[in-house]
Amino acid sequence: MSEQAVLRASGLSVAYGARGRQFRLEVSGLELQAGHTLAILGPNGAGKSTLLRSLAGLQRGAEGRVEGPGAGRVTMVFQRPLAFDGSVSHNVRVALWGRGLSRAEQDRRIETALSHFGIAAMAQQSAATLSFGELRRLSLARALCIEPSVLLLDEPFDDLDAQGREALSRDLRRVVHETGVALCLVTHDLSRAVLLADRIAILLDGRIRQQGPVDQLLARPVDAATATLLGMHNLVPVRVGEPGDDGLCRLRVEPAHDAHGASAGHGGAELWAPCDLPAGSAAWLGLRPERLKLGRPGTDAPRGAHANHASPADELGHCQILEHSRGAELTTLTLSWAGHTLRTHFVSGRGPLQALNPGDRVPLSSPLADRHVMPRETAPSR
Repeated sequence: MSEQAVLRASGLSVAYGARGRQFRLEVSGLELQAGHTLAILGPNGAGKSTLLRSLAGLQRGAEGRVEGPGAGRVTMVFQRPLAFDGSVSHNVRVALWGRGLSRAEQDRRIETALSHFGIAAMAQQSAATLSFGELRRLSLARALCIEPSVLLLDEPFDDLDAQGREALSRDLRRVVHETGVALCLVTHDLSRAVLLADRIAILLDGRIRQQGPVDQLLARPVDAATATLLGMHNLVPVRVGEPGDDGLCRLRVEPAHDAHGASAGHGGAELWAPCDLPAGSAAWLGLRPERLKLGRPGTDAPRGAHANHASPADELGHCQILEHSRGAELTTLTLSWAGHTLRTHFVSGRGPLQALNPGDRVPLSSPLADRHVMPRETAPSR
């Protein structure tokens, strides 16, 4: 266990479900660190809640080892918040019963926990009058008042509106910073995971596909399924050519295929990218949407301020605008490039890209360092 680790799971295995449709969760290793947040990110049915219950010691039939700081120091908040009859203060005090604490110490912990989640003013209010978001905060305060070393949260942003998610994110970041608790949350929401977590673990089909620092995973997902889950939706089939002397490989874009596997033509474009796959390998080229750069119609290369002064090595030729979809915060452009469909987005209301229209043909670039090549073993999920 590393120096800061307060909980570690190894060789974890859980099987459940009916015969013939049995699901198995298998986790070789996972570690939670004091003062840090781990987000377990995965789609519905990946086994996220089962993993969280296993870390809490609540999952029946779980095999393997979960080493932690001792009984009573790991607490879990379930997906649906729970409240007992009585006041908000009483609901938090319930968690402190039988712990040998004086009334004064109980009062101190209750006030501190309610303050952490912004509901101290509701201490004497009946829990039955709280909104769903307030009930969620009450459940979090009740878990925090026992001063755990590890706090496990199952989909803490479920059914909250955008404002509620943002406010709760701020409160949880502050709690981790001020208390040093090791926070672990499971979520299917990439934006919440990136906002809160220091590290992300990708859970797919009961297996942790990849884990590590947030920036590392966003830039270098291990495969196509992980890339899609992490928002790297631009996946282009390529064939790896011979490497150069600078650690780069020449890539040849392969044609797109229709739903029946037939070639849709096009392809043939060539570009360079960092790559350690053998020459001749079939691969996916991953391009993060937010890192694509566009120029103005009628220009040869995207070299203006809006394109971060793309160098010749960054240039990908021209693309055509297919769709222009403006949202309240982000505008998304759908592009056609080398016979493949790509997406990029930028902040709404800013810059000359707002003037682009479907049909416009514009220069496209991508920084060399942002081009990520993965083995083409699986088809990307859409």
